[in-house]
Amino acid sequence: MKGPSNYHGIQDLSLPYGKIHRVHDDGSMPEDNPFFNTPGAMKSIWTYGHRSPQGLEFNRLTGQLWGTEMGPRGGDEVNLLLPGKNFGWPLYSEGVNYDGTPVEYGIELGIEFDLEDIQQPVVDLTPSPSVSSFIFYEGSSFPGWQHNLVVGTLKATELYRMVVEDNKVIHQETLLNNLARIRDIETGPDGNIYLLLEHTSGGQIIRLVPASNGTEGQIISQTN
Repeated sequence: MKGPSNYHGIQDLSLPYGKIHRVHDDGSMPEDNPFFNTPGAMKSIWTYGHRSPQGLEFNRLTGQLWGTEMGPRGGDEVNLLLPGKNFGWPLYSEGVNYDGTPVEYGIELGIEFDLEDIQQPVVDLTPSPSVSSFIFYEGSSFPGWQHNLVVGTLKATELYRMVVEDNKVIHQETLLNNLARIRDIETGPDGNIYLLLEHTSGGQIIRLVPASNGTEGQIISQTN
């Protein structure tokens, strides 16, 4: 992404780019979508102003939709995707462009905005770890992690655990580091956590299980 021409349409509600869309299984549009009755807007849009969404999950405890998103140089995000909200790209970011200049393409695109109208991330990850897939953990193997976020990364090759209360992260820790690029995370029916890893020699799936001493928060990995 080198300039404003690459960002055309992200802030335009008549175009699909840079949006999260919500549709029924049969392809019809839910009438309670935030822009369903907005003239000229796509009826499917749920949120807009996204740069590079990576993960998308429901918190089944609250029914809310969350997402992870890569920023440019810094500005990776964990977002609570509230309906109709503008997440700012390419008008604003907590990160900067790859050449170190500020993200302020609203000037070149002729778009005026108020920063108060930009939905800020629940978690800003700067410097950028290249955030990837995530889950809300709901298994039985790690009872102390119920409804916690487990978030993977690509560049940083790390796995994070985040505790969320009232839509704010009150605790964050690194579970694994210097592992591999983590492409996907899932909770298995056994309650363990499965990671899809990307290596130069090929992909690999590993399983995270409780430590043999049962200590909460410690994990070991096994090749699946």
